[in-house]
Amino acid sequence: MNDAHLDGQPLRRILLVGGSTRIPVVRQMLEAAFEAPVHEEIDPDLAVGLGAAVQAGLLRGEAVERLLVDVASHTLGLRVASEADELRMEPDTFAPVLRRNTALPAERTEEFYTMVDDQSGIEVEVFQGEAARVSQNTRVGSFFFPLEPAPEHSPVRVCFSYDLNGVVKVSVSQSGTSNEKTVALSVADATTAVQEAHRLAAPASAIERRATELLETLEPRAQAMLKKLLEEYRNASGPARLEAEEGLLDFFLSAEDADEDDDSDEEPL
Repeated sequence: MNDAHLDGQPLRRILLVGGSTRIPVVRQMLEAAFEAPVHEEIDPDLAVGLGAAVQAGLLRGEAVERLLVDVASHTLGLRVASEADELRMEPDTFAPVLRRNTALPAERTEEFYTMVDDQSGIEVEVFQGEAARVSQNTRVGSFFFPLEPAPEHSPVRVCFSYDLNGVVKVSVSQSGTSNEKTVALSVADATTAVQEAHRLAAPASAIERRATELLETLEPRAQAMLKKLLEEYRNASGPARLEAEEGLLDFFLSAEDADEDDDSDEEPL
């Protein structure tokens, strides 16, 4: 609502898209918040399929009555040095170049300035996000741009060209010279890398913790079997993950039964 500049304006009706909007409490909260009825004439899953079909037609060059506009989902910018970075080990200021919600394809250019006389070069580090600090945003990529000798505060122009495939071409040029360089970076790859990092950094589940504890108590052959089951569990998803989880739980039960049998075989003191 804020991005569309509709904050505070009344809505006449609400259309829901996507399977999750079938949840009754979602519809109830929306109706209460906006004081407008939720319309369910169109199947929410069908709406997603129709939208995808329209987008496919546009990409193929088909004549489509509706126009879908792709936008940048996050602001793209650079790491720069500012007065706020004086006490920091390295600059941490985020300088936006291409703003979030800009219609794609798009091209934006900003001008920056060297910090010292005859600066040898700059490390062009591209980030995406909305925070004022690059340390709180997502790193897209970087490259080194050598500079020709020039006085302090000499201008350097940076141009971002963002296409519909999630590729950003970063062009850097030194004003007054023929010195320039262009590098293509993938925003999609950066997003995937962040998702993978979050997955790897996620806390271990209870079943994984139990498997880790049990490993230390098993003989080598049983350890190998448990490690194999644990690897299958971590790499699986959907129904396969449920099957892998059942395999681990069966292994735990077998191990517990074996422990009980060993305890019963001990002679009393």
